[in-house]
Amino acid sequence: MKRYLSVLLLLLCWTMSALSQTKADTLISEHRQWMKKYYPKAESLSEEQLLREAAFAVYDHLQEPEAIALLHAVGRQVPAVESYASLTEQRMADTKYRHSIQALEALYGYAVSHLGENNPTTGWCKFLWLYLSGDMQNVEPQFTDAAIVQQRIADKTGNKENKALACLFKLGNFFASEWEDFICSPLQYDDVLKTEKNISTLCSSDSISLHTKAWLYTLLGYAKRNFTQPLETKYAYKRANIQIDETYVYDFQKGIADNSAHYFRLAEGLYQQLFPTGHPETMKLYISWKKRHTESIVWGDNDLDMLSIFSDYAHKYYGNDSLALLQCSLELYEAQDNSGLKVEIKEGYKQLLDKFKELLGEDNYFLVVAVRRLAKLAAFHNPQEFDFIQKTYNDLVSMQMGKDNVNAAYHLFLLYAGLKDVMSKEEYDYKIICTYSPLCVTHKSTYPGILLARHLSDYYNNIARNELRAFLCKANATSDIRKIYGLSPIYYEECAQQYLSSSEYKSSRDLMKTIVEEMRYQNLDRTDILALFAQMEANHNKNKRAAELFQQAFDESASEGKTQRRAYFLLQKLYALRNENVSQEEGDKIFAMAKDILDHSVDTIVAIPENYYIAAAWYEGNITRDDKAALEMLNKGISICERQNHGFSKIYIDLITERNAFYYYILNDKKTAYRLMNEDFVKFQQQNLKFYTIDMLHYMCKIFNYYDQRYDDLNTWFNYYGLITVMINNIGKQRGNDIKFICEFNSYHISKTINIAIYFSSIKKNTNWNLLDSEERQEKERFFAPIDKFIKNITNVSLLDKLIGKIRKELPNYQLYDGYETLLNTAFSFYTYLCPDYKKAKNYLDEAIHIANRKNDNAKYINKIIDLGDLYRVQSLWEKAKKTYIQALQELNKGKHSQEQLLAIYNRLALVSYKENNNDDMLKYSRLDYNTTKKIFDNNFSLLPQQEQNNMLSIYGDPAYWLILCLENNQDIAKEVYDAVLYRTGLQLRSQQGLHQAILKSNDKNLISLLEKLTNLRTEQKKDENLMSTHIIDMTELTSLADKMFYTGRRQESINVLERDIITRVSPYLKQEAKDISWTQIRDRLQPSEAAIEFIIAEKNIMALVVKPGCETPTPVTLTNIDTLKAAILSLNTKSPAATARKLYNNPSIDLYGMLWQPLEKELKGVSKVYYATQGMLYSIAFAAISTPDGKYLSDRYDLCPLTSTAEIVKEQKEQLPQSVVAMGNIYYTDKQRQQVAAGDINGARGGEEDVSIDDFSDRGAKRYHFKYLPFTKKEVEDLSSIIKNRQLTLEEGTEATEQNLRNLLDKKPDVIHLATHGFFIAKSDEARKVPFFQHYSQAIENSMQRAGIALAGAEDTWTGVQQPDEANDGILTANEVAQMDLNGTQLVTLSACETALGDYSFEGVFGLPRGFKQAGVKSLLVSLWSVNDKSTSLLMSSFYRYWMQGETKQQAFKHAVNDVRKDYPEPFYWAPFVLLDATE
Repeated sequence: MKRYLSVLLLLLCWTMSALSQTKADTLISEHRQWMKKYYPKAESLSEEQLLREAAFAVYDHLQEPEAIALLHAVGRQVPAVESYASLTEQRMADTKYRHSIQALEALYGYAVSHLGENNPTTGWCKFLWLYLSGDMQNVEPQFTDAAIVQQRIADKTGNKENKALACLFKLGNFFASEWEDFICSPLQYDDVLKTEKNISTLCSSDSISLHTKAWLYTLLGYAKRNFTQPLETKYAYKRANIQIDETYVYDFQKGIADNSAHYFRLAEGLYQQLFPTGHPETMKLYISWKKRHTESIVWGDNDLDMLSIFSDYAHKYYGNDSLALLQCSLELYEAQDNSGLKVEIKEGYKQLLDKFKELLGEDNYFLVVAVRRLAKLAAFHNPQEFDFIQKTYNDLVSMQMGKDNVNAAYHLFLLYAGLKDVMSKEEYDYKIICTYSPLCVTHKSTYPGILLARHLSDYYNNIARNELRAFLCKANATSDIRKIYGLSPIYYEECAQQYLSSSEYKSSRDLMKTIVEEMRYQNLDRTDILALFAQMEANHNKNKRAAELFQQAFDESASEGKTQRRAYFLLQKLYALRNENVSQEEGDKIFAMAKDILDHSVDTIVAIPENYYIAAAWYEGNITRDDKAALEMLNKGISICERQNHGFSKIYIDLITERNAFYYYILNDKKTAYRLMNEDFVKFQQQNLKFYTIDMLHYMCKIFNYYDQRYDDLNTWFNYYGLITVMINNIGKQRGNDIKFICEFNSYHISKTINIAIYFSSIKKNTNWNLLDSEERQEKERFFAPIDKFIKNITNVSLLDKLIGKIRKELPNYQLYDGYETLLNTAFSFYTYLCPDYKKAKNYLDEAIHIANRKNDNAKYINKIIDLGDLYRVQSLWEKAKKTYIQALQELNKGKHSQEQLLAIYNRLALVSYKENNNDDMLKYSRLDYNTTKKIFDNNFSLLPQQEQNNMLSIYGDPAYWLILCLENNQDIAKEVYDAVLYRTGLQLRSQQGLHQAILKSNDKNLISLLEKLTNLRTEQKKDENLMSTHIIDMTELTSLADKMFYTGRRQESINVLERDIITRVSPYLKQEAKDISWTQIRDRLQPSEAAIEFIIAEKNIMALVVKPGCETPTPVTLTNIDTLKAAILSLNTKSPAATARKLYNNPSIDLYGMLWQPLEKELKGVSKVYYATQGMLYSIAFAAISTPDGKYLSDRYDLCPLTSTAEIVKEQKEQLPQSVVAMGNIYYTDKQRQQVAAGDINGARGGEEDVSIDDFSDRGAKRYHFKYLPFTKKEVEDLSSIIKNRQLTLEEGTEATEQNLRNLLDKKPDVIHLATHGFFIAKSDEARKVPFFQHYSQAIENSMQRAGIALAGAEDTWTGVQQPDEANDGILTANEVAQMDLNGTQLVTLSACETALGDYSFEGVFGLPRGFKQAGVKSLLVSLWSVNDKSTSLLMSSFYRYWMQGETKQQAFKHAVNDVRKDYPEPFYWAPFVLLDATE
């Protein structure tokens, strides 16, 4: 999660990035080359230089011959060094650094006797000896004494190297304190800060060596990184008068401003001058730096790569038995764990533990630390090993620290506190509570006691919910702080924090007053305490008193100047007064002062993001509202959080959710809102958290509210639902029966579960069972059976009522809790829609309305009024419902509102007006509904990712729905309706086509590369398990399903984020969209004998809008009832489009002409050519084949031109003969077919007699070929080849007609593409699942664009699952794949195949092969409505191309070709399946 990296990471990035590309072998090789070239020889050095080089050679564990030779030279005088040199030369393990420590100690002794105590080299030998010894034993006493001695030497000699060594000894003493206090002691923070100032002075001088400076900076960086206690750090900085400048980074999660990166960076610069990167000392710097800078942020791939290099380096340089290798390996395992990867310890946990024991020794404190880290890894990744490691850890703690004391308890707490989500609540509570007793019984005033008390106080406050014990633990910490620090600001702030969390307001308030007075008496800075006191007052709604205290804090901090803290005091005062109805004038004055400070603050490093949250709220809620400034404040606050490593803290969550709401509701910019929400969600998932917080759960619930009820995209819905389920279970498990948690989150979860049950129930309720054939009815019954069982299991009436009763009984002031309101809303929905009991529903709703009024929450009040209208509506109390909706609209218009809120009411008012037969009101609200919906689409739709466009279309539905419904009784609105139909038809197609073409035309290689990556991701996504095909039985299975969906949903989030990135990058290349096409433009393009018709469906009626040249308005014509048409077609009792076509046309019992055309004849007098666009089931009707009363067909009366939308008439389309043609035919779908044809067995290859090709595609027997050989396609493409003369024709046949070859040919964008093959469209996803091919694309199977396609060479083996080649060459070209191609400029695609015109349809268009080719940029298509006859199709195609090449237009050529086929095949089944789509010339 790169945005969460602090400035520290920015300082590291260039070096670390380069390093991550370097192999360990290279690093070692570079170091050894450097050693050969530059390492000094013993004979060239003075004795002092020789001893110093030897000391560093031992400390750095140098392995090279040059270093060994130097050590041997020293070893002649110092035997311990000789022993060490021999050991190193033989590559033997130096267990517990025994020989290294002995050699350094001996060097120190030799230096004392030969160089004297005051010589800096003597000091270095001593320091390195003690510093290395600190890894194996407690050397704090020795360091304490040595620091005093070295300071005396420095003062005496005035030598700056000695002064530098004095600093190093003090820092070493700080590190050594970890043996006693288990952290680097806060009691030494003051000494470290004094040392920091001394080091800054020393390093500004040239009198000390670069190597010494590098050591000073390295250890100072390490020391500053070990300031771990926020309170003690804050006051140490104050005592030292530390100014937080640009060298610092504030880390929110640690609560500390830290400039360690600055010193590490300075050290790095010096080491680059001294040694190559692969030098052990340089590597130690990077290892320490990398370890420290990623302690509280998310690990990325680069981090893991680097740690792998470190581990590999340690293995190859130091050997398998080195402590360095163990430490690097452990770091790598923890990084993998933090990254959410499975940790596999190859050598095994026990073996790794034993190796640590061997190299560190069982009496080593750092062994305890290492085993604790191992235990945590085992708990999450290898639980069967955990018990053993846990026991080892407990034994080590007991051995080193004893039992039943604070030190032991503290270490046990450190282990178990991080395991709450892998242990049962009972076990976890027991482990933690066991650490409480030693704190009370054997308590001593030590830092481990303070740390344990603080940790336990947090545990009892936030998890165990035991306020008394939390208070007692905090009291222990406070008492110890007083004994250590006296009556100091640290003590008083610890006290204040203790009282702040108490529910005993009166006593806590009195104690806070006492603290404030004592601090005033002692003349201590009490501004922080005043702020805490103010916060306590605000928490208890004492807002005026809170405001006074914040003002007091502001006044007493005047000497600071313009600091973020002082702005915070003012803004918190403003926030408190806002609840007391502060006057506008006073509020503006306070805000102006605070804003001035924010604009000119001197401490931006420790900027306070809460300041910007409150400032944004002020801008948004002010009378002189300033949305731009509010958004700017929110973005600044978010930026601060990301810079300060907040993770998903409460304030960060507050800021991003407010920002998202701002874009969504205030700016009506949903594309940005969803982009940001998805980016945030990806960041959240990347954290790979092992535990969740209440704040995080709040965040997820807020985000889920935006996606809730998007049941068309159940994957996304369950992605969020699943994560929330996991979070509620995990947090709830630790909280037991906490009634507040149950009220807030269990109620939320129940509401979402019941909502989806209502959704499933409504699907069943709205299913028209009478219009289903027997097979469809059985399929629906199978679908609803598990859903019915699921609904029955969750509709336990008593559960909901009991939960509400429990909360009323156990939770004081329950009406103040949002969770209780959620339960009331859920109960209302439950008794209104799922288990109707309108009296109960009304009672619950009345209480919810009362609470909203009481809270003065106008938004909730309006929503409840809408709910009341809905309650009347479901009871068909139309008049009451209408009055209630109008009341809600009036309330809404009084204040701020979003387009969605208006739309929700307009939609309802249109409905009730329709039910009342109030045509005037219905038209009024229908217009408002359409205009509002259009405004939302115009502002958001075009630049949304495809999935979110799908969601938007599903949520808002047909924008023209209500206007169309008004048309029957308000024919004067025909103009509006026609324009609305033009707008809604192809809405997504236009958007996706424009986006795709803009990318390809941009010639931006990076952009095109991203598009390819997106295509690859979508290909992989198709293979994901389609979990929504799982039958949901009960809540347990629903929760399990949700858990799985959480993980499978990640790929969709990645796709959304990538697609948004592409959309953002392509924006400069997108053409400005033309204005919406109007019916008048169509009218003006028509010739005198032409007409344009838009067929529309107005709920139950099929209507048409007719436009003719010169007309003043489109003419609406009512045709027939859609159920009448459906019933007529169902009466045929057919199972396939082909079988339906055989029976439907020329059937005297079904008057298609009377239903669909005769009412239009009056308006078509004098018309010979009709352009028409259909909707819904009319897409599958061959209008040309509709028989007329005179025994002819509609195509005999009119030139019929089917269009995807009559808006196509307006588009420029010049008729011209093609110059390049790509054709495929005579295809072998299996090698067996090739062999049969070669042997002359044509009939065997095609699987039967001539008309077997008309069998229904999905009903063919298992022994039949799904894609049989089509012999007449050979003649078809041969005829085409002879017809296309003097033009570029590329023809692929047989086994060469592969998908990959086709893709390669289409890259050249031919004018015409002719594919003579099999086509398919499988209407039902359940049927598709039976086909092995679709089983490999389970996740995509619900997309009809994946269920439509054509077959190419080798398709049969792919279809039947015999082979699984790459999608790009599997022989199955789906509409989905076609849509990703670039065919802009292709005039015509002829799909001489079965069912290529079919697809799923909605108000927006047909989703099948035609849409795929149109999205790719093709102008016109020749496609089929049903399974076609091989021979008649070949004849049609040959005639069509012959007429076209002779100079006729495509329309004329097609009409003449059809007439040719009719001569040999007079039945419509043979000559009418093909339609020439979107050929307007």
